[in-house]
Amino acid sequence: MINSLRSKISIGVTLIEAAFLLFLAVIVTSLVKDMLEASLSNKAKISAQLFASMTTDAVVSFDIASLESFVDVMLQQDDVAYARVVDPTNQVLAQAGALPILSRVVAYDVSIEQVDDGIFDTFATIQVDEQVFGRVEMGFKTYTIANSIEEVQTVVASIAITEIVFVSIVSFIFSGYLIRQLTQLKVSAENVTAKLGTGEKITEKINTFDNDKEISVVGDAFNTLIDSLNRQTRKTKKFQRELFDLNESLEEQIINRTSMLKKSNAQLQTINNSLKETQIQLGQAEKMASVGQLAAGVAHEINNPIGFVKSNLGSLKSYNQAYIEILQCLQRFMGTKDVFERRQLNQQLQQLIEQHDLDFLLDDTVDLLNESNDGLERVSEIVMGMKAFSRADTDSKQHFCINNCINTTLKMVRNQLKYHCDIQTNLDPNLPEIEINVGKIIQVLTNLLVNAGQAVAENGKIAVNSYMNDGFVEVSVSDNGSGIDDEHLSQLFNPFFTTKAEGEGTGLGLSISFNIIKEHGGEILVSSELGVGTCFTIRLPENNACLLDHNTPTSDVRTTLI
Repeated sequence: MINSLRSKISIGVTLIEAAFLLFLAVIVTSLVKDMLEASLSNKAKISAQLFASMTTDAVVSFDIASLESFVDVMLQQDDVAYARVVDPTNQVLAQAGALPILSRVVAYDVSIEQVDDGIFDTFATIQVDEQVFGRVEMGFKTYTIANSIEEVQTVVASIAITEIVFVSIVSFIFSGYLIRQLTQLKVSAENVTAKLGTGEKITEKINTFDNDKEISVVGDAFNTLIDSLNRQTRKTKKFQRELFDLNESLEEQIINRTSMLKKSNAQLQTINNSLKETQIQLGQAEKMASVGQLAAGVAHEINNPIGFVKSNLGSLKSYNQAYIEILQCLQRFMGTKDVFERRQLNQQLQQLIEQHDLDFLLDDTVDLLNESNDGLERVSEIVMGMKAFSRADTDSKQHFCINNCINTTLKMVRNQLKYHCDIQTNLDPNLPEIEINVGKIIQVLTNLLVNAGQAVAENGKIAVNSYMNDGFVEVSVSDNGSGIDDEHLSQLFNPFFTTKAEGEGTGLGLSISFNIIKEHGGEILVSSELGVGTCFTIRLPENNACLLDHNTPTSDVRTTLI
């Protein structure tokens, strides 16, 4: 079979030998061809010169009979196709050969390669003392060269075939010897493989071949491999026993560890629930702290309109008494028909109108009612703001314009800020409504505005801006206060971190604000410079496509634009 190693070796050696012999045959054939062509060319040249020498006297004496005998003699050579004697005027004096050959147009050949009609044409001049008396022409058959080459090729092919057969037989015999040695290796390897599969000890080894050094090396290496495999098998069995014992121990440990993990998981769940409750309580504590900060200001803001509403009501009460007296007099006037009594009541009515200045009372009553209505609306707005602020514990969201959140927050914190700083707002009226938790956003804005108010001194400035930026609604709260140290910037959003004095803050405001903005898919940026001021920027996505992938507190140091 061709797939067997023995067949492959025999075929390979035979192909190599055939290729070598083919190359050798081509070289030999080429050399023989060159030699035959050179021999024919030299023979034609010499024969033409001899023919010219033989016919010189006959041509000079114009002995036609001798010339004809000479051409017949030349034609008797086997490889001569024709012979001809021509005078200087190209007149044929004598010729011999086949008529078709003699009638063709002669083109003299310089080399055998130029021959295309099977005849090598050559000539030699007939001259005496440099006087030309004519020339002789001869044609030599080239088929003899082809016949000689064929004979050589036949001999070479016979030798090559004999050589190939001989080499094939020899290689087949010697490859059989090699295959026998390798077969022993193959059988031993199969036995080793079988015993490795069952885990048995390998006791078989192959005999080394001292007469064949290379195969002997392979045999020694194979025996060494068997020894190594036996050692490895023993180690493997030992490891298997240890692994079996360890597996039993691990199963018991896993059961115990699983029980411990379940207990730990239950404890972690309890701790997690406790942390959630603590977080809610901390948020509520911060909210209550914010409420405490706002309480005095809100009370003051409510007290002012309530005060002048109360005062207005007192004035209206006195006005109402005047109206009652005038109306009672008017009723008595309308109810009597006595002329003298009506005249008397008319005089009394005129006196009451002049006494109470009815025109003033009517005008002032309208003003008092309008002022009271404005004051109550202010109270209503503050109450609504506090109501929205109180919703910070809920998770419900609605589409809302953040400018309204800013205005509501400013009304609630106005009393804390208006006495020592100036608040400037620049709100974009074209901001779109976004989905937010109104109460929580108000809580964030409250925290930022109160912090800004605490950071500035007398005659400070706070700027609140809102605008669109690359798909985000942004709100910036900047101040010209004392600024924040670089070392504190990275800790601003950490729970319980504060730079305020003890009792002035819980340290939870910015942390809770950060988490609220994170819940909305946004972020808080802060920039600050000592002695210049601080700017906090809230970025909220216009829609879900703009949600940030991460919400890490970000800080950098730059000059605030105030």
